[in-house]
Amino acid sequence: RFPGTHPSRGGGTGSMTEGIGPTGHMEGLISIRPEIAASHGDYLTPSFLLQRIEDRWKMPFFDPCPWPRPEWDGLKIAWPEAVFINPPYGKGVSEWFEKAIHELSNGKTEIAVFLLHARTDTKWFHEYVIGGAQELHFIRGRVKFEHPLTHKANSSPFPSIIAVFYSDSRNNNLKTSSWGKADE
Repeated sequence: RFPGTHPSRGGGTGSMTEGIGPTGHMEGLISIRPEIAASHGDYLTPSFLLQRIEDRWKMPFFDPCPWPRPEWDGLKIAWPEAVFINPPYGKGVSEWFEKAIHELSNGKTEIAVFLLHARTDTKWFHEYVIGGAQELHFIRGRVKFEHPLTHKANSSPFPSIIAVFYSDSRNNNLKTSSWGKADE
């Protein structure tokens, strides 16, 4: 349905785990908990939102763009069954959609859940989100992302959404919902 993949950079949230961590993640996966500090002015996804994602789909998620940045590039490795992507915001966001589409179409990844800024005026929003997501969950208010060094939470300057992509065509009609307030 969406051909191609693009190489390039990483970024995002999370921490490396060894063995099975407190959320039941398997060895070698990336925990999507913001437990390890990062630098470069990047912000971490709030743990309540990550927990809500895990609770909603009842499975652990791999984070291909974690912090701190790993030795591997999340755009170049194979992804497992369930993936959470809080991509680096900016010009490279389309590369993460292309990678997700590639992984979903090759049958190894079954679900890709994106946390995105709701930039409905962008080409990538119309091409990938409106053009391919099976679910959109709108977050009321502004998500407070935590600075990895100071641990200070600041409201995002933009609204956020959760966009969900599945490998099968279980739903050709886009489903939308409100996930309630950003600080719940």
